[in-house]
Amino acid sequence: MQNDEVIRFLFDNHGVRGEIMHTNLACAQMLKHHNYPTPIADLMLDLSSVAVLLASTLKADATIMVQIRAGQASKLQYALVNINNDLSFYGSAKFDTSYDYSNMSFKDLVADDSVLVISVFPKDGTKYQGIVALDQNTLALCLEEYFKNSEQLDTKILLFKDNQTYQSGGMLLQIIPNIDNNKESLDHLQILASTLTNDEIFNLSLTECLSRLFVHEQVRIFELQEIKFQCICSKEHFTEALSSLNPQDLLDLANDEFTTIKCQHCQKSYIFTKDEIMDIYQNVSNQHPVA
Repeated sequence: MQNDEVIRFLFDNHGVRGEIMHTNLACAQMLKHHNYPTPIADLMLDLSSVAVLLASTLKADATIMVQIRAGQASKLQYALVNINNDLSFYGSAKFDTSYDYSNMSFKDLVADDSVLVISVFPKDGTKYQGIVALDQNTLALCLEEYFKNSEQLDTKILLFKDNQTYQSGGMLLQIIPNIDNNKESLDHLQILASTLTNDEIFNLSLTECLSRLFVHEQVRIFELQEIKFQCICSKEHFTEALSSLNPQDLLDLANDEFTTIKCQHCQKSYIFTKDEIMDIYQNVSNQHPVA
């Protein structure tokens, strides 16, 4: 089994660029504390792959969030993955736990009125947001339509997952603008890429996958980047969250000897004593004194 990593590559004889990635440990850390039904676990694995494929193309220091905003017809409330420029990510999903998700397809899960929102938050610069219609049978097809119609970049995306072993994988092929015959090149290369299997991407090195797929092509491979799971939660993070409450809510919490807050993403618990809650209350009261 290979490591959690992504590789960018170019074709010297085609106007097409690409990426190929695989995760295991990172996705295991994201999923193992959640009892997600299979369709939602599969969706989270796909979102992780998409987030990595998008983030590894960024040259600027930025954070990307890929989030499914579910419509009224969906039993899914949300699903998101947030990834940083160093390819550290976290994510979670919320859904109606009373519903039976057995054998539910991607289309059944998201419903017609849901969208995928791609938000890019540069450290220096203007926030960008793209809205992807979820009107195709797979997440990959939805993204291909988005890139073609909204970004004018013909794209082929392959996504792989195994929720039993917490593995995800993906490949992205995309035309490079203003190069002759780039669309014809993409048509040719995606036929070769479509032969990639779960067994290959989960058990062979990424470079070996590329050499097998494109044995007769001139492929320029760039340095691999490591992928990891890293939640943003901390005692300080939740202290700030508690500080946003109104003083009366904090006093109500202080009625108990201990207050436990669980992170929705990694399920780690943080305990605040009554004295700690009262300290937060005093700070909030001092900042917002009653007139």
